[in-house]
Amino acid sequence: MNVEYSPKNVVITGQPTTGIEEGTSVTLKCTAWANPPSNYTWMKANTSQVDTGDQLHIREFNESHAGSYYCKATNILGTAKSAVVTLNVQGFLSSDSAI
Repeated sequence: MNVEYSPKNVVITGQPTTGIEEGTSVTLKCTAWANPPSNYTWMKANTSQVDTGDQLHIREFNESHAGSYYCKATNILGTAKSAVVTLNVQGFLSSDSAI
């Protein structure tokens, strides 16, 4: 028996999100329980889609990357989104903290 269901328990995991040194790489991963499997979209607050796929990779993190991110998991049965993760550059606080 194959039970299909929309995405649930969407979670972002990865490196520490505060005090990220400029120039370092950052990778976040999005996971969800879903059947059929989810497609993932990464969003940044107050902007549009920034990436697709289960990982968000920023090669050289800088102040322009700081802000609040979340991922959306979507399959044919629905969409769910993760909690917000705020990325901050070491020594700076993001003013972009609300979605």
